[in-house]
Amino acid sequence: NLRGRARGRSPRAGRHAKGGQVTNSPPSNVGELGASARVLAHGIDTLVLACELSWPSEELFVHLSELKSKAQAAEKDEPVWFDVTTDGVFWRFLVKPHGNTGYAWILTGPEVALRIGNWISPKQRPSAMVEIRSETLWRFGAVGAIQRVERLLARMGAHVEALKPSRLDLCVDLLIPSAFWGEGIRRHCVTRARNIGSYESARRFSGLTIGKGKVSARIYDKSLEIAERSQKTWMFDVWGIEDVDESERVIRVEFQLRRETLKAQGFEDWDSLHHALPEVWAYCTKSWLRLTDNPRLHHTQQTVLPFWSIVQSGFAGAQDAEPRVREVAISRDRQRIAAQVLGGVTSMAALWFEHDEDLSRSQLDVTSVCRAAVDECIRIVEPQAEEFTKRVERKRSKYCRSSERVDRSLDSKADDQREEA
Repeated sequence: NLRGRARGRSPRAGRHAKGGQVTNSPPSNVGELGASARVLAHGIDTLVLACELSWPSEELFVHLSELKSKAQAAEKDEPVWFDVTTDGVFWRFLVKPHGNTGYAWILTGPEVALRIGNWISPKQRPSAMVEIRSETLWRFGAVGAIQRVERLLARMGAHVEALKPSRLDLCVDLLIPSAFWGEGIRRHCVTRARNIGSYESARRFSGLTIGKGKVSARIYDKSLEIAERSQKTWMFDVWGIEDVDESERVIRVEFQLRRETLKAQGFEDWDSLHHALPEVWAYCTKSWLRLTDNPRLHHTQQTVLPFWSIVQSGFAGAQDAEPRVREVAISRDRQRIAAQVLGGVTSMAALWFEHDEDLSRSQLDVTSVCRAAVDECIRIVEPQAEEFTKRVERKRSKYCRSSERVDRSLDSKADDQREEA
């Protein structure tokens, strides 16, 4: 059974980020890691909902089928948007040219991804599967993100009968001294899982994976993962720190629970799960996995490491909203795309000056070269206005997050519908 409640702190606001290096030093003194660790954030990092829906007609199905056919013909994702106001505010997605696992339509966006079945009324299989992405959960908070999903489904024309958790990722992020981080933490794991694996980055330890089934866990260097892979620099705003010094690490302890486990514990829907999240965390960190001083001893003789005690008490429920996440995420996208564009320009300039032996002793006018590169692209590719606009529309559905106007509009629509009812 799930027992116990955790206590934690809300994250502070912050600004910038940079990644650190990984150390291989074994945590021989990991048992001393207690007061040195500090909880930076806790919350839900990924949430997949199985939705029971009823549709008043097949109007949406017909529209999605047309878009899917276009995507198949063009061999490219097709943009779709749902209007939520009368003054041009939309929620944008891309329709894939294929379905998945029995679902006819797949819609993806930077905030959520949907798989929608082509049946009008609920049946044994969920009508739709909705994955709420990490950025959305931290930006709006878990409660706010789910409310947005409910309102979006209603705006698409669905009557929402039930939202059932299908996958739940809970996490706690801690700031710890680098000296305590190393593969030696594996020796302290006491778990119900059969498999424990370590993984590396550039041949250096970066984390552990525990379990592969209905419950699994990861303990890994989150600051390193952001620097090398995900680029989720907005997490530093959630953490309330500017950067991570080389003498420190931000370590994430994350558990993934599948529907079978949640259902077995009596959590049939989001409402029943929401208020019991600390109990779920207590089950994960006290029953399913623990870090103790000596796993070889009988469990009655083991002592939980001070570090793990902080992990156990570090989760206080679903996170609050951090509005700056959107701003930082968009800024990061712009920086990355600008770097890609500049890379293309320099490649083109290299071809122009292929035989210029004096280039190394001079400097190019950056503005002139960039403008000339754009002119060259237009001359070579000869993009048509219609196709160019279509490509921009696809990119909007890929990159553009909904603004706060969408939330106000959805709230207004919901109020109107309640008044009509």
